[in-house]
Amino acid sequence: MSIEYPLNEIYGRNDRVLPELMPLAGTQMPQPYRGLLVHQRDMTPTLCSFHKSQIRIEALKSWQNENMYYREVLLRSKESNRALLYGGIKINLSLLPAEAARKVLEEKEPLGGILADCEVEHSSEPSGYFEIKAGSFIDEKLAVAKGSILYGRRNTLYSPERKPIAEIVEILPLETAVNKDYDVIIMGGGPSGSSAARILAEEGYKTLVIEKETFPRYRVGESLIPYCYYPLKRLGMIEKMQSSHFQSKQSVQFVTQDGKLSAPFYFMKHMNHEAANTWQVNRSQFDIMMRDNAVEVGAEFLEGTTVKKLIRSEDGKPEAVKVSSDNGESTFSARMFLDCTGKDTMTMSKNKWRITDKKLKKMAIWTYYKGAKRDEGIDEGATTVAYVEEKGWFWYIPLHDDMVSVGVVAEKDYLFNDGRDLKKIFDREVEKNVWIKDHLSTGEVVVDHKVTSEFSYRSKYCAEDNLLLVGDAFAFLDPVFSSGVFLALYSGVLAGESVVEAFRKDDLRAHSFEDYSKSFRNGLEAMRALVYAFYDQDFSFGKFIKKYPHLHSDLTDCLIGNVYRDLEELFRAMRDFADIPAPLEHGLPKPSREEAQLS
Repeated sequence: MSIEYPLNEIYGRNDRVLPELMPLAGTQMPQPYRGLLVHQRDMTPTLCSFHKSQIRIEALKSWQNENMYYREVLLRSKESNRALLYGGIKINLSLLPAEAARKVLEEKEPLGGILADCEVEHSSEPSGYFEIKAGSFIDEKLAVAKGSILYGRRNTLYSPERKPIAEIVEILPLETAVNKDYDVIIMGGGPSGSSAARILAEEGYKTLVIEKETFPRYRVGESLIPYCYYPLKRLGMIEKMQSSHFQSKQSVQFVTQDGKLSAPFYFMKHMNHEAANTWQVNRSQFDIMMRDNAVEVGAEFLEGTTVKKLIRSEDGKPEAVKVSSDNGESTFSARMFLDCTGKDTMTMSKNKWRITDKKLKKMAIWTYYKGAKRDEGIDEGATTVAYVEEKGWFWYIPLHDDMVSVGVVAEKDYLFNDGRDLKKIFDREVEKNVWIKDHLSTGEVVVDHKVTSEFSYRSKYCAEDNLLLVGDAFAFLDPVFSSGVFLALYSGVLAGESVVEAFRKDDLRAHSFEDYSKSFRNGLEAMRALVYAFYDQDFSFGKFIKKYPHLHSDLTDCLIGNVYRDLEELFRAMRDFADIPAPLEHGLPKPSREEAQLS
C-alpha cells in the first residue's frame, strides 16, 4: 500500500491534488517530530501526553462504503482549540465491537480514545514516514505559513488476527513542536543522557534531550564490560544488543612488551550468567540504539542544537536553557536539568568545579585498522591491554566488520618526547610491543590518527538545586579497564531513578541527591584504586594473585564492573604492592545558601 493511502483517495474524491509526500527513514525525522511520530503507539494518547490536553476531533469530510468508513479529520486541543494533527483515515467497522463502531460514526471522539475506552485489542504499526510541503488546504487547516515543510507518517492498526482495523495518514503542524515546558531537560545525548531519558520518559515525565551533534556521531570508547548488562537490562536493551552485529567479548587479557600473553580473564569462569558474554561496540551505532530506546517511550531529542546558556531564576536556580541551531535560537524551560555533556563538562567548566587527579594525567593516540589479526575462538573479541615503556599501554579492541580499534596511552611527556607527529609516535610505540606489532602486521590503517587527553578528573560537586551532573560531566577515569561506558550507563540509570524519586517527594534541592553521590562515588573509588595499582611500578596482577589467591575473585569483580560492593580487603592487600589513594572527599551535592550559612 502506498504511503499516501488513504489520504490520496480522500483528496481524489474531493477533486483536490495531494502535495507530494517525500519518504524519510525514521532516523532522518528531525526532533521533536521523531519523538511524536516514530513509535508504535496510537497518536491520540501521544498528543494528549505531549500537550497535557484532552483531544477532540473535527470531521472535515466523511463517507461510508458498506463496512468501510472514510474520514478527513483534524485533532484539536479541547483547551486551546489549536489544531494538533491533520489526517485521513479508513476504518473497517466490521472489525470493531458494535459500541466502538457506533462511537466512530458519531464523530465526537478520536479513534485512539475509542479503542482505549472500548478495550479493543490492537497493535499500531507505522509503515512509513515522510515530509510534505503543505498545499493551501493543509496550510489553512493547520494554520501554518504557506509552503511550510511538515512531517507525518502512515500507520496501520491491526487486529490480533492481523487484519487492518484502520489505515491512517497523520501530519503534524509546525506548532506541535513548539511546546517549551518540560519536566526534565537533559543536556547531552550520549549513553548517560539517553539512559536517564529512558527512565524519566518511561515514568511519564516530559523529557527533552539536547545534543549538540547530529547522529550518527563518532565517539571512542567501544568496549563494554560484563556489568554493563544490568543497566542495559533495566533499560530494555538486552534483546536489542543480542540481536545486533556487535562483536562478542568474553574476556580480557594482558600482554608484556616481549609479547608474553597472560592467561585471559574469562568472564564465564567467574559468573554463570549471560552477562559474561558482553560486546565490543561501534559507538556511532550503539549511541543511536540508545537514543532510539529513549524515544520509544516518549523522550524527545533535539540534535544539532547547542546549549548557549543555563538561565537562572532570581534565587539562582536553573529554570531554562537558551539553545541555538541552524533554525535559530530558542528557549526551553523545565523543573529539573541533567548535565550529561560528557567531557565538554558544561557545568563543571562554567563553575570552575573541575579537580584533576594529578597522578592520572595521560594522553591517548589511536586509530583503526582493517584486516588486523584476531585471536581464535572465544578469544576473537577479547580486549587486550599490551604494555609499553613507562607504564604506558596499548588497547586492542576487535570490532565487527573486520575492524580493530587500537590506541596507546601514556604520559604526555613520554609520548611527545621526540616531536608531535601522531603517526610517527604511534608507529614508534608499536615497535615496542611484540604482540601489537605482530597483530597489526596484516592490517591497514583506515582513518587518521587521533589524540586526546585522558586526564582523570572529578567535579567539586555532583549537584545543585534543580541540576544534577551525570557520567563524564561529573567524573572521568582513566580508560585502562574499559569502565567508561559502564559508568555512563550506571550513572544514567541511577540519575534517572534519583530524579524520579525527587519528583515524587517534590524536592529537587541538591541534598535530594546525596544517595546518588554516595553510590556513584563508591564505584568510582573502586575503579580508581585498581587504576592506581595498574600504573604503580611495583604492581603486577600475577604477583598479587600469587600472594593473595583468595582475592582472585574480588580482583576479577573489579575487572567486570562488580564494584558496588565491599572491596576493602582487596584494596588493603593491594597496598602491599602499590600506593593506593584514600577516597576523594569531593563530589557531594552543593550545599544550598541556607545550608552554607548554617555550616
